[in-house]
Amino acid sequence: QQPVKFHPEFDELLCGIMSRDSKGWVVLHRAMSPANQMVFEERLKRNGCDLSRITFFDQQPHHRLLALYRNSTVILDSYPAGGDTTTREVLEMGKPLVTLPTRLLGGRWSLGYINNIGLKDSTKKA
Repeated sequence: QQPVKFHPEFDELLCGIMSRDSKGWVVLHRAMSPANQMVFEERLKRNGCDLSRITFFDQQPHHRLLALYRNSTVILDSYPAGGDTTTREVLEMGKPLVTLPTRLLGGRWSLGYINNIGLKDSTKKA
C-alpha cells in the first residue's frame, strides 16, 4: 500500500508487532513526495517503530511487487481499510496474511476472501 493509504491507527499496530518480533523486518512503499515520506517516518518513530528494521521501496512494477510477496514470510493487511487486490494476490500465492477486520465494509475485504475460499477455520479473534 502507498503510505498515503496508511491510517495513523495502523502505525500503532505495525510498531507493536515489531516490538514483539525483534528479528522481524518490514517492507513498505516509499511516499512519492519526500515531505509525505518524512511525515510518515515521524509518525512511525512516535509510535515506537525501529526505522532501522523498515525498508522503504519506491513504487515497483507489478511483477517485482509479486516477487516481494513471494519472498515475504507473512503479509500484513492494511488497517483500517483492508486489502482487495493485494489480498487476492497474496492468497493465490498461498502466503500467510494477517488481517484485523473492522466493523465497516472497507475493512472486511480480506476476511471476506478468507471465508469465501474456505479458510474460515484459520481465522482467530483479536
